[in-house]
Amino acid sequence: MKRTARVSLVLMLVLALTVMSVQALPPGLQRMMERNQEQNQEETGYYGPGRELPPGLRGKGTPPGLEKQGLELPPGLIGREVLPPGIMMRFVDAMDNVSREYWEDQEADSITVEGPRYLAIPPEEVKEVQYRATVQNEHGRALSGLELEWELDNGYDGISIDQKGVLTVTDRVYGDAYPDEIKISAIYNDDLDGSLEVKLIEGTSVAVDNLKTLKDELDDDSDIIRLEADIRLDEPLVISRDVIIDGMGYKLTTHSNFKGWMITIEDDVEAVLENLVLDGGNRSALDGLVKVEDGASLDAMDNYLRNAPVGFGIWDEDDEDVEDLFLDQNRFSNVTEKVVFYD
Repeated sequence: MKRTARVSLVLMLVLALTVMSVQALPPGLQRMMERNQEQNQEETGYYGPGRELPPGLRGKGTPPGLEKQGLELPPGLIGREVLPPGIMMRFVDAMDNVSREYWEDQEADSITVEGPRYLAIPPEEVKEVQYRATVQNEHGRALSGLELEWELDNGYDGISIDQKGVLTVTDRVYGDAYPDEIKISAIYNDDLDGSLEVKLIEGTSVAVDNLKTLKDELDDDSDIIRLEADIRLDEPLVISRDVIIDGMGYKLTTHSNFKGWMITIEDDVEAVLENLVLDGGNRSALDGLVKVEDGASLDAMDNYLRNAPVGFGIWDEDDEDVEDLFLDQNRFSNVTEKVVFYD
């Protein structure tokens, strides 16, 4: 009798597990799988139930990737709205492969050249700077493994670029024909190219990786300050002289007790901010990210401003051209007022 009871209990457990696997998962686990699937969809371009197929696959029947894997449902599962997780994942994997092939097989549509837009060139010194190019298809997906040809327009003696995108500037650049701007181009297949305008400054640059060094260099006289690490501010960063700050993609953020504007450009100063992530962290006492005082001049390009009540605050210069320039050349996320003019 006891043996029969054990066998019955085992059968009941097996049956219960089978029903769970076929019909539904516990809510918490199911939501976790949904979140993972959503993330995979964003990263791989997966198109599945409830989402349209890419244009190239519409109206063409079963995608080849599904047929190759022999994905035929057992008769008992045909027509079910909810499939067992194991079977569902097989479809997800197959569609992932089809979608990935679709995106990666597209032809090159655009090229973006990235690197410093300003170079400080000190006399009697050789300077090498790496530039990079990204080739994208018409959907904005990066394509890899393509060979590019690098060219330098407006080139002068002493300035060159190799086929790996390394720009070299030597002291021969100085002379009667000192260039103030050059254009770097990356070309694919002789008919598609991208370029970047680069300004050359006769001066010096310095790299910083902590708050103390950043403050010290702002008090010094280097023409360009480049970030080499994320930096957290404990008080407003005041720029009181002409300078270029190249964020190199790194982030300036704030401590929890921060008050005021993150960066202030003082009167009569000409400053440049580029490739910088400014994150206010939504601090309650934060006024905004960049304050441009009356009489100051700011050129801001390719910065990413986020989590703040105000992006750029401008005093006494209600100029639509300035506003449009800031909006066109920068990205914003969770910034209540991107550009505000003050009296």
